[in-house]
Order: sequence, then structure tokens, then C-alpha cells
Amino acid sequence: MCVILACETEFPTLELLESAELTNPHGSGVAWLDSKTKEVHFKKASNAKEIHGMIEKGIIELPMIFHARITSVGKTCDELTHPFVISKESELSLSGTLPKGHSGVLFHNGTVSNHSEIIKDVVMLSNSKMLKGEISDSRIMAFASAIYGHEFIPYLDNDSYNKYAILDSNGITKYGNWHDEQNGIKASNLYHRPAQPITNRWNFYEYGLDSYDELNDNDTFDYKYGHKIFGSKPKPNNETDKRMLEAREKIAKTIQKLSGKNPQSKRQRKKKARKLRRANVKFLKDLGWSEPERLSDDSLINWVEIEQERQAKKAKLEAMNLDDYETIFKDEN
Repeated sequence: MCVILACETEFPTLELLESAELTNPHGSGVAWLDSKTKEVHFKKASNAKEIHGMIEKGIIELPMIFHARITSVGKTCDELTHPFVISKESELSLSGTLPKGHSGVLFHNGTVSNHSEIIKDVVMLSNSKMLKGEISDSRIMAFASAIYGHEFIPYLDNDSYNKYAILDSNGITKYGNWHDEQNGIKASNLYHRPAQPITNRWNFYEYGLDSYDELNDNDTFDYKYGHKIFGSKPKPNNETDKRMLEAREKIAKTIQKLSGKNPQSKRQRKKKARKLRRANVKFLKDLGWSEPERLSDDSLINWVEIEQERQAKKAKLEAMNLDDYETIFKDEN
């Protein structure tokens, strides 16, 4: 799941990094390319402030990739924060430098549903050893990329919701459908934006997205808008919030109107009750009752039901052509 920011021409702001981290709180990581040596540097288990500080000090260069994680496959631990080294061991080092020509590092946003099958096939077909240590679907894809090349990712994982970003000596390679963030930065999703909150899963167009990634971003939605700790409070001064408040007020008025306090609805119910009472009184009078109108509404309804049941039994006996049906009827009652 998570979120990836691929930065080729501009650095992300501290506000953007913290916003991404707010909705993906299980560990952040970064990788960048040394412009002179073409070495790939990476640092895992970090945070937005530390990474932004490294940018300001000139330690991190462009291109760079930032990743903030929400746990989906594997434990929540420092070792399983991104990126993952693309090698047959896919080492779980928390930082390091990869020489020019190395396959680089892999970042992943999404869930590889068939990751168990992928690692079994890769191990058996390539005669490789099983990975040691903590396992996640993203680490498995880094392991597979070391053997087949990251160009094979679309064939191993045909889920269009998943996104991958590779950083090697040649720069950044992306797989999947990406979104435009600020200053030309590419983002794997935009649910980290706090200024335009999603009120439900279907108004994503108002949020500025091309499409909603049901599998890829479902947990991000739940963390941001269904969790009190990570909730992002909407700003009250934009047009979207104004329309939302007006709609809520209109709904509240409609509910109050239909709650039984509407005088017109009350009159209609009384009119219907009076009509039913007149019909019940007439029914009992037709059967020979002298003063059924003196009964209460509930008693009137009960006696009508009793008489209707008697009439039904009587009609049934008549249909059977029994001469002594009156005697049988009296014995039964």
C-alpha cells in the first residue's frame, strides 16, 4: 500500500513529506543517486524531518525516491521499510551504498496478492536459496528482479493497481499509473493530501485523482479518514467544505421533518385512525352489536379480529355442507 514520491527535478517540501508520513506511519525510507560517482545511496527506517534535513545539508541529491509505509504484507519493523536492495540475498541493511552498475533498489506501493507463488517459482526455476530474515511482498519482488531484471516486473505482477519505482545508476524507472504531485514530482497515489479530504470512496474526482485504486489505497483511506490518531482535519475555508456543510444541514432538516414532528403527517395518521374506527364500528353493528362505539380503539380492533375469525370458521363449515355446524361452532367456543 504505502506511498512513493519519485523526484527527478525537484525536491519534496517538508510539508509534503510529513503529509505522506502522516497517513503511512510505519516507517519511511529514501534513496538517491550520486551525480558524480553514479552510486546509489539508501537509508531505511528514517522519518520526514531527518530526510528533509539531509536534503537541506546537500547530502541527498536528485534524482531521489521517498517512501512511507503502511504494513500490508510482513511485520511492522525497520528491516521491512523501503527500499529493498535488488540482489539474490536482498539484504536487510538499514543503509548502504551500491556501486555504479549495480541493479539498484526497489520501492513498491500496493499488495502483490500472489507473492507466495512468485517466490516459490523464482527459487525453484533459478535454483536460488530462500531469502533469510523478515519477508514481505516488496522484498520478494526485489529478489525476483535481481534474477530476471526489473523489466520482468509487469509479467510477474499483472495487477495494474501496484506501482514500482527502481533507482539505479541510470536513474528512476517507474511501473504502473502515477499521479502528478507538486513541482513535477510523481506520486503513486494522492491520498496524503490534507487540504482536499475524501468524504467517501467515490468522490475521488473532486480530490484530484484520475481513478480510485480500490486494492492499492484502501488501507490509506481507512487510516486517514477512519482512524482518530491519523485523521487529517479538513480546512474550513474552502469551497468544498462549504458545500459539504450546506448538504449536511439540508439532510438534518429533512430527517427532522420526517421524524414524526411534522404536523401534517400527524393529522394524516389521525385521519386514518378515525376512518379505521368507523369501519370497525360498522362491522360489529352489522353483526348485531348494540353499542360497539363505546369500546376503546384497541378493544375494538381485538373484537373485530375475533368476529372475523368466527365468520371464517362459519364459512368453512358451510362450505363442508354440514347441517349441524351451529352446534359444532358453539361447542368449540
